[in-house]
Amino acid sequence: MDTRLDCEIVRDLLPSYADGLTGGVTNRAVEAHLENCTECSEALLRMREPECKEQPPAPEVDYLKKVRRRTGYTAVLFAAGAVVLVIMLLCIRLFALGSEVDPTGVNYSASVSGNTVYFNGSLRNTESGVSRISFTQDGGVVTVSLYTAPKSFLNRAEFSKQYEAEGAVTQIRFGGLIVWENGMEISRTAAQLYAAKNPYVGDMSSNSRIATILGVSDQLGSYTNELQTSTEPYGWTLRLNIPIMEEEETARNIMTADAYAMLAAINNLGYVTWEYQAEKGLQVYTIKAEDASAFAGQDIKLCAETASDLQVLVQSLSIKWAGVRESLQESGTFRLSIANESDAKISELVIHYYLNGRLIGSQSSENANGSAFSKGSTTEFAFVPENFPGGTGADGLLSGFSFDLAVVSKDGSTTPVCEGRSVKAKYAWTYFFTLSGNDKDGFILNEG
Repeated sequence: MDTRLDCEIVRDLLPSYADGLTGGVTNRAVEAHLENCTECSEALLRMREPECKEQPPAPEVDYLKKVRRRTGYTAVLFAAGAVVLVIMLLCIRLFALGSEVDPTGVNYSASVSGNTVYFNGSLRNTESGVSRISFTQDGGVVTVSLYTAPKSFLNRAEFSKQYEAEGAVTQIRFGGLIVWENGMEISRTAAQLYAAKNPYVGDMSSNSRIATILGVSDQLGSYTNELQTSTEPYGWTLRLNIPIMEEEETARNIMTADAYAMLAAINNLGYVTWEYQAEKGLQVYTIKAEDASAFAGQDIKLCAETASDLQVLVQSLSIKWAGVRESLQESGTFRLSIANESDAKISELVIHYYLNGRLIGSQSSENANGSAFSKGSTTEFAFVPENFPGGTGADGLLSGFSFDLAVVSKDGSTTPVCEGRSVKAKYAWTYFFTLSGNDKDGFILNEG
C-alpha cells in the first residue's frame, strides 16, 4: 500500500504538524514527503519563522498627533484670550468711554477767559460718574460732549475741565444747547427756549414745549389751549384749570413774563390770552406783541435772534433766572433754596449778602440738633424788605443783589463756595441752587 502523501494533503497538515498536534503515523508520512519535496519544506520553514514585531507608526502619524494637540491648545488659548479681550473692551466701554449725556441730567457752568474754555459742574444722578469730557472746535464755536458711566473710583459726579481753543471763542455748545455766547453765559431756561424756537404758532406740540420750559403748569397749574390761526394777528389762549383766589397780581406778573417770552420764541404769534377764575369771576388777560416790544425797547421778535439776545430778555423778566421758580408765596419775601447733593459732612451754611457790592448782612443755617446736613436735604434763606433798607424798587426788584456762600464742616473749618454770586432778586420768587463737590476738591454751586 502506497502511504506517500501528495503536496496538497501535506500543505493542509503542515499547520497542525508545525504546532505538534499530529500523531506518529501522520508525522512519519509528512516527514517522508518533506524529504523529497522542496516546496513543502520551504512552506514549513516559513510557518516556523518567528512573527514580525508590529512596526511602529510612521513618523508622519506622530507628527499629525502633535499638530492636532498643539492646534487644540492654541484654540483654547485663543478662546480664553477672546473672552478676556471682550471683557476688557466692555469695561473700557462702560467705565472709560461711557455714554454721552444730555444737559437735563447735568448742573453745568461754562465760561471763557482769553482763549481758554472752562466747563464745570456736577451730575444730578449721584449714582453715575463722569468718565470723560471732550471738546471739538469749528471756527469760534466750541462743542462740549460729556460722557457718564457707573460711579466708581475711576470717575466722580463732579467735574471741572478746560480747553485751550485755537483763536477767539464766540460760542460754547453742550448737548444741542448754546450755553455761552459772545461773553455771556446762557441760563438753562434761555438755552432751552432758544433751541425750542417755533416759526409757526399752529405747531401746538412746539408751543407746549415752550410752555413746559417756562414752567407754566408748575407756576399756575394745569391748563387747556386754544389757537386762533385763521386771521392775523394769530393768538394763543391758555385757560387755567385752577382758580386764582390770592396773589392775583403776582400771578399776572408771571403770565406777563411768560407771554413776552412766548411772543419772542414763536415767530408769528401776535398775542397771548390767559383765562382764569378769580374772586371777581372769569378774568381774561391779553398781552400783545406790541406790549412786549414796548417792554423790550425793540421789536420783540428781535429778542430771540440769538441765544444771547434771548438771555437778555429772560434775565430782564426774571424768568427762572439762576434757577428761579415762582411758588406764589407771600409777596414780601424772596428765598434762596439750596439743595445739598454733596457727600461732605456739612455742619452749617453761611451766606453774606450785598446790594451793589455793599455788605448788608449775613445769615447761617444749621440743624437744631447739631447733626450734619444729609445728602438730598434742602436749606432755605429767606429775605424780607427789612433786610434791605431803601433797597427795594417799586416793582419789588432788589437792585444789585449778590451773595457769598461758605460751608462749615463738622470740625469747624470753613470752605468758601462762591463769592459775589449775582441774582436778579425779586420778592415772591424762590431761587433754586444745588450744592455739590466736597471740601477736598472744592464745592460747586449750580443753578436749578
